[in-house]
Amino acid sequence: VYICAAHGVITGQCCVDFLFSTPQDRWHIFVGGYSNNMFIAGDGIPLPPIGVSLNLGQGITAGADAYFLTGNDIPGPPPLHPMAAAYFGISTQPADNRNQLNGRAAAGSGFAFGAAVYAHIDKRIRNNGAYHKNRIKAGFDVSLLRYTSDTRCSMCNVSPHGHKGWRATGRIWAYLDGHARYRGIGKSLSLGILIDADLPKPTWLYIQVKFRLVVNINVKVNIGDRCGTPVYN
Repeated sequence: VYICAAHGVITGQCCVDFLFSTPQDRWHIFVGGYSNNMFIAGDGIPLPPIGVSLNLGQGITAGADAYFLTGNDIPGPPPLHPMAAAYFGISTQPADNRNQLNGRAAAGSGFAFGAAVYAHIDKRIRNNGAYHKNRIKAGFDVSLLRYTSDTRCSMCNVSPHGHKGWRATGRIWAYLDGHARYRGIGKSLSLGILIDADLPKPTWLYIQVKFRLVVNINVKVNIGDRCGTPVYN
């Protein structure tokens, strides 16, 4: 589904992929996909998240994207959104990337969903060069997936893992990045927080806080061991 309304002010797209196959013992309902476009729909085209953008004119744009997945062939927990990865300086190709596991990555049964919103403001206040530029973004991801007993964690070799094969992941992030200038004098402000968790057995918690006004502060707290992408033994 493609959307274009209000003379182009509102644009967006939504793609849905259904699969029910008895011979393959597979089924899923994918409403959108992960932000890294790792899902390939039945027609061979990547399945992006549901996306809507608003062009409000005069340097103001906003938008959102989202996805909801359920089935027995979900390819692992959701990755960090590219916007958050860029701001917090985290690689979008981590050590447990499925493409680097030589086809051994296991699929999970359950559900995953998430969303992200953003607003960009580039506004000139006066004719004397005063302006401000703000980037506000936030999002979350949640998954609850069950893996078979012949799988292990790719990053710490724990097997069996989870609670009877079930693993839960949760993530929330938000940041503000702003800059203002008046008569040649500029000030910048940046504030962001990321909380990421994967549990249980092993249990992992990651917290990162960034702040910039006069000095740069970047605090990272890493607790426990990360499972990564479950793989077959």
